[in-house]
Parts: sequence; structure tokens; C-alpha cells
Amino acid sequence: MNMKKITLLVCLLGFVIEANSQLTIQLMSTDPYYVHAKDVMKVFITNGSTEYNKAKLVATLTYFDSKVITLESKSFVLAKGGQLYDLASQINLMQWVREDLKKIDETTNGLLPGRYKVCYRLFELANQQSLIDGQLCENFNIEFPTPLLLAYPFDKSELEDKNPILNWIAPLPAGLDKNIIYKMSLYENKDKKPKSMIRNQRPTAIIETPLTNTNLPSTLPELELGVSYYWKVDAYIGRNYLVSSEVWEFKLKEPKKIIVPKVFVKLNEVKDDIHPARLVLRVIYVSEKIPGVMTYKIINPSNGMLLRDGTLPFSLGENAWEIPITGLNLENEKFLNIDFSSGTETYKMKFLPLD
Repeated sequence: MNMKKITLLVCLLGFVIEANSQLTIQLMSTDPYYVHAKDVMKVFITNGSTEYNKAKLVATLTYFDSKVITLESKSFVLAKGGQLYDLASQINLMQWVREDLKKIDETTNGLLPGRYKVCYRLFELANQQSLIDGQLCENFNIEFPTPLLLAYPFDKSELEDKNPILNWIAPLPAGLDKNIIYKMSLYENKDKKPKSMIRNQRPTAIIETPLTNTNLPSTLPELELGVSYYWKVDAYIGRNYLVSSEVWEFKLKEPKKIIVPKVFVKLNEVKDDIHPARLVLRVIYVSEKIPGVMTYKIINPSNGMLLRDGTLPFSLGENAWEIPITGLNLENEKFLNIDFSSGTETYKMKFLPLD
């Protein structure tokens, strides 16, 4: 009699182990961008044992190794074989640990992007026994539909403004959250270090803003001409790190001097200055004699080549001329010469054709 009991017990134990080894739980394919906490209760269960009229699924979700929520389903029939179970609409208990993530899950399109792990336990309620040894776990990721992108200044650009406005593009959908904060870090790179080493360097400035742009404040030391600067942006919701942008570089250059051409140059008072001119060279000549004709020649100062010539009629008193200078080949010259002659008077002038 005792031998029969022992044999029966061994057979029962063997059956339970076999049943456990034939039971699997698989998280159904989730949207890579939009996942709510309750979506982890959509599972495919393979039951190689017998049917259970009253079963309960418990799921524990973690975010970067931090426990987020425990979900418990209502009683359901666990059929024999493989079957899809949408228990997201049959939840008996949702016990949140992270209230910040709860708020995000309830008010946006789902959980924050990042690395998640879900662990399942399965119970048979009639006998209050676990149908699996320990728990079955699975990892999954929620991606950003759009990453955090830097917009301006462009990578490797050269700027003249010592207080540039830096712009970036928010990651979605997390960027729609009203609690999002961006941390812009600026790094001075006098030693011309590669980008990969910049993250280990102490930033020259860190600016926190809820906006997708920031102006370098005047409280910072002035950016130096000729020095390269790296910058990047990190995004957070509350204390939760979301994502980082790439690292971009810009350099400060000497502002371009704006040359404003004179309206007219008085030929009688011309000196050795270089006169900038755009499209036409405007010249005033005062004649104290009878009317006549002034000839001009535009010459390359390096090789003496004649580039253009013409005649300018004048009358007694003040004469205003507009000499066309478009299409002249300046090449590497810093200026061109123009010689004037009336037969009795000669003048020389240097000028610079502007684009």
C-alpha cells in the first residue's frame, strides 16, 4: 500500500514538472512607438497541459531596472494549446510604483521611450497554485518616432554672432509632454579633441529650458574667435532621462566688414584711397573751363592690361558720371585703377568692384 502511494506521488510530481515545462508566455508584438502599461497583458500562452477554468496572470513591468507597475488580470479560462489572450481589458488590479510614469501613461500616447522588461507569473485559482516555476520574463524597447535632432547652427558651421540662438527638434511623442525639460551643454574645444571625448569634459555652460531653442546668455564669457565649440542636448521629463542628441560643432569667425560705397567720389579731390563701388562707379567732376570730353581707362594694376575704356562728356560746372563696372575680371586683385584724361588734366583713382 505504501509503495502505491509513493509511486502515485512520483507520477504526480512528474506530471507537474512536465506541465510547467510545456507552458510558455509570450508578449504579443507591441507598437515600437506607442505602448501603454496595460498592453503587456496582451499575451500568447502555450499550455501543453490541461485546461484551467480559473487562471490569473500577473505582470511586473520595469523601466531601466526600476519597477514601474504590477498588473493582475481577472479570472479567465486557460485553454489547452496555444492561444492569444487579450487581458488588457480584463484587468483586476493596476498597482503603480512610479507615479510620474503613471501620469505620462495616462495623459500621453503611452509609456516613455526606453528599455523595458516584463515578467509574468501565472496562477491556477482553484488550488491557489503557480502554473510556472518562478516567472517568465521578456525584454522590449519603445522607440522614439522621431529622435531629438539638432537643427541650428549646422554641424561644422562658422558663425559671426557671439550669442547665437541654438535650435533643436523635439523627440515625439515625448516632446508633447508639458513637463519636458531640455538641457543644452556647450563645450569649448581649444585642444581640438574628437567628439567622442567631449562627453567626458566639463561643459563651458549648461542651460535648462522647456523650449526647443535657447540663446546663449550674455552672462557667459564671450565666445572666442577661431575657437571650436561642441554642443548637445539631453531631454528629461521630471527626473527621467529620455534621450540625447548628437554632438555638433560650430566655430566663431571674424564678422564680415560691411563696405558701403560712397554715393559719389569727387574726382578733383581724389586721394590714394580705394573706393568701393557696386554696379557703377559714381564720379563728380567740376570743370572751370569750356565744355569738353574726359576719357577713362580701367586697368589691371598687376599686368597693365586694359579692361575697359570710354568717354565722358562734361560741361562748365559740376558733372556727375556713372561708369559701369559690371563684368570686370578682378581675379586676385584687391583693386583696379581708372585713369582719367581731358587733354589738359589727368586723374588717377583706385576702386574695388563689389559683388
